[in-house]
Amino acid sequence: MKVRVGARIAASLAAMLVAGSVTVIPAAASPNGVLISEFRFRGPVGGSDEFVELLNTSSVSVDISGYKLEGCNASNTRSVRTTVPSGVVLEPGNHYLFTNSSSSGGPYSGDVPGDQTYATGFTDTGGVRVVTSGDALIDAAGSSGGSPGPVDCREGDGTTIPATNSDTSLRRVGNETQDSDNNAADFETISPSDPENLSGDTGGGEPTITKIHDIQGDGSRSPLVGQTVTIEGVVVGHDDEDGFNFDRNFAEDRGLFVQEELADYDNDQDTSEGAFVGFVEDVLDYP
Repeated sequence: MKVRVGARIAASLAAMLVAGSVTVIPAAASPNGVLISEFRFRGPVGGSDEFVELLNTSSVSVDISGYKLEGCNASNTRSVRTTVPSGVVLEPGNHYLFTNSSSSGGPYSGDVPGDQTYATGFTDTGGVRVVTSGDALIDAAGSSGGSPGPVDCREGDGTTIPATNSDTSLRRVGNETQDSDNNAADFETISPSDPENLSGDTGGGEPTITKIHDIQGDGSRSPLVGQTVTIEGVVVGHDDEDGFNFDRNFAEDRGLFVQEELADYDNDQDTSEGAFVGFVEDVLDYP
């Protein structure tokens, strides 16, 4: 039986099956690897149909609690749009999505839920930047227009911002990781937009499948601890629905033993292609 399961990775996972390989995202010019990876200053609904997406391109967790999303207009007047609440940590490869909640020319119309909303939008000749709670600059992206232009909210001379009401955004090239401190070189226009939020939701359609050998990691802990992922594999066994040892029942033991499909093996003798997915109420719920 083939199964697709979404699960949150627990710290104990790698203790059952060890080793694995994870692709490390290249480091960027940002001081900690957190970048503005994609943004849209207007959308199909109008000028407030906006979003700003962050991405942790580093190989370590980054606590973005207290980070501020700021905007600049064409005169370079800057103000705070919203602040990230406490307790928000971006694991390597994780995104964070800000969306505009204003009903005037909006709100954001995408099908990927935002992680944090703001109500004051960005002008077509403006820019956006992210700073820490202590106002240290993390990243910026903005328009090449205006007088003097959003110089505090762009890198280099900025780039051309789409000014029509369409599902068009600007996304970093190089798998969202290039950061040469030149917005014109680092961003490309894409349509439709392709935002992602902290939970990994990318909207309608099929979920992103994570390979089991990528979950396992190469140490005593999975590199994806705390993240929710979807796996697809072959069920090679299951613990009975009650679970037990010789003395008493353990309902929390029930679950599925899932093995990666042969075609998706990474052919690395140091990795594992199997996982136990616990807390499964009914194995027949997974077609």
